[in-house]
Amino acid sequence: MTVWKQLPNALSIFRILSVPFFVYFIVFDKTLTGARIALGLYFLASITDIFDGKIARKYHLESRIGGILDATADKCYIVAGVICPMIRGFIPWWMVVLIFAREAYVLWLGYVAIKKKGDLSPTFLGKFKTVLQMSGIVAILIITAISGDISWSGFLMVDDGEITILTIIVSAFNWVGLVVSYMSIVEYTKRYIDGTRDEREKKGAGAS
Repeated sequence: MTVWKQLPNALSIFRILSVPFFVYFIVFDKTLTGARIALGLYFLASITDIFDGKIARKYHLESRIGGILDATADKCYIVAGVICPMIRGFIPWWMVVLIFAREAYVLWLGYVAIKKKGDLSPTFLGKFKTVLQMSGIVAILIITAISGDISWSGFLMVDDGEITILTIIVSAFNWVGLVVSYMSIVEYTKRYIDGTRDEREKKGAGAS
């Protein structure tokens, strides 16, 4: 039972330790085989992410350290899944800057909300953004594993300099994910404003 209790954390640690291998096969290997191994690692990380959460909830094994490890593994793969394709030229640098600018704003808003005891729980668009972002990363990895001559030209991904149905689909995932991520900023900002206002009203009612 002791080993079973450690399984969710062990799966999270495995995901964290597999990130350098993912980075190597995408950035440095630059072969179709390497791209396919990276895709396999990403799928394996996604599957273990699902299972460690289910095991922890089903057997009441949630812990603070487990939550930190799980969140760290998720962020590591998201960051690597965005930065590595940018280094290879699969997505443009300005799109990555916009992605991280949005993440920085929401993190800052969350920090301020905690200090002011406001509400900044995940919104629908925030969750939908994550799904689109992860799908976009998977789509990039899939097309990279199929063709080794992928690049970004203008506003679309191209395969050997040509626009194909597959490159349009992958480009659409990334564009829609980017648009939704900035739409979610409005939701988060409104939730923060409403939450802090409610907190002030509670304090005012308590004082009177």
